[in-house]
Amino acid sequence: MTAATAHLRRRGLLVLGSNTLETLPRINRIIFDKTGTLTRGELVVAQVHTASGLNRDACLELAAALEQISPHPIATAFTAFYSTRVQVQDPVIGTRGLRAHWQGQEVRIGTQDWAEELYSDLPAAPSSHGHWIVLTTATDCLAWFELRDQLRDETPSVIKQLKNSGLQIELLSGDNSDQVKILSRQLDIENYRSGQSPQQKLERIRELQNSGECVAMVGDGLNDAP
Repeated sequence: MTAATAHLRRRGLLVLGSNTLETLPRINRIIFDKTGTLTRGELVVAQVHTASGLNRDACLELAAALEQISPHPIATAFTAFYSTRVQVQDPVIGTRGLRAHWQGQEVRIGTQDWAEELYSDLPAAPSSHGHWIVLTTATDCLAWFELRDQLRDETPSVIKQLKNSGLQIELLSGDNSDQVKILSRQLDIENYRSGQSPQQKLERIRELQNSGECVAMVGDGLNDAP
């Protein structure tokens, strides 16, 4: 056990608790996060659809001011648009997005349901395809942003090897777009769920554990820590 733990540490894997290695051979299901885990997590802004008086550049700069506090891979898509000209106050990171105050009003960026809690008359995303997030205030929808990501080079072979080993593979993603379905078909993953909060991911794992399964969770972000 000591030799195995030391070997894994040299490979960059930290083992917490001796029972971890004892549990590994009993695992029958592996659950993956998507963004930053199966994909590169190097998102880019592919499209911007403004919906108010703010122009494209102003919306991107405001989005970047909000996203700069976030450790989520989505934030990196806006790094290039950050400007000291736009400042926000009292930023808060939520499980579905971020909120702060800007020019005396609350502003949010994130999922559609997160934005609708602030602005109930939110128009639909420009398309049902793609991964869209929205920027809104309490009185206006400012812009929709489409984000795109790419699979990690090793992902298809990893999934294939795990399935060939007899393991069940499942995908639980916070992304509520059709990209979850597209990626699952591409990787031949039958069990997948999109739009999952960290709490919903945890509930799914507990559900499987209570049914007698031994589950491993693979994720890259703080929101996967539970």
